[in-house]
Amino acid sequence: MQTEEINLNWCGMLTVENIKQVVEVLRQLLSGKKFTFVICDEGRGFEPEVRTGQQLKPSTKDNSINVYYDEEKNFAGFNVCDSYGVWGCSTNLHANEYDPEFKNPYLAFEHNRVTITHRAPSRSKLYCVCAIEKE
Repeated sequence: MQTEEINLNWCGMLTVENIKQVVEVLRQLLSGKKFTFVICDEGRGFEPEVRTGQQLKPSTKDNSINVYYDEEKNFAGFNVCDSYGVWGCSTNLHANEYDPEFKNPYLAFEHNRVTITHRAPSRSKLYCVCAIEKE
């Protein structure tokens, strides 16, 4: 497997192969900073839920962002623990494939924010943005 370089200006599908690299960039973006988390759910008419002043909070083993795998089901995901609670994404893709339905998460890192487009368990489209707040 060839590991692709992921930086703060990267975008692409979350895959089983790149999840560790994506989570490392997410850690770099959010660690030690306050951020605003916004989520819009197609199933709720895209009414935004906004959480300001969020910070990463350690969960297990003093880690705020945890990666998990299920080798038998070819499945991987991550959970983020912040001031509000826990959120995350999962995938069963093994390559950066084109997925126009966003059945798997698509992440776009841009300098001081990440935008995640994916599907809720109800299959409605979700848009999440984590943006670093000015100090």
